[in-house]
Amino acid sequence: MVPDIGNHVRDRQATQKQHHDVRSKSREFQLGSKVMVKDSRNPSRWLPGIVLKQKGPLSYLIRLDTGKVWRNHVDHIKQIDIDTLEDSPEIVHPPSVISAPVPHTTCALDGSSTTQDV
Repeated sequence: MVPDIGNHVRDRQATQKQHHDVRSKSREFQLGSKVMVKDSRNPSRWLPGIVLKQKGPLSYLIRLDTGKVWRNHVDHIKQIDIDTLEDSPEIVHPPSVISAPVPHTTCALDGSSTTQDV
């Protein structure tokens, strides 16, 4: 008599799935929701962003606060609320834009130029 390996494998897989499902979390994100994404260059750092689009069953396009768009796996995305952004020290915020006068140069037809603050 030969054991039925196929049935044994299916039974073991079903048991593994049951154990996994006990602790698994929902890993879906709404478009436009605020999230944190793991920085692959520095894994201890998380960057704030917004969900733009779901690219696959487990990956999303995220627009970071810096303006860059990253594709991330759900294992590297965390759902956040607004208060988390201000209170968490491991979150890296983009530098704020400083409003300063910008010099504006105009050229005349005779080749001369003038510079003034706008």
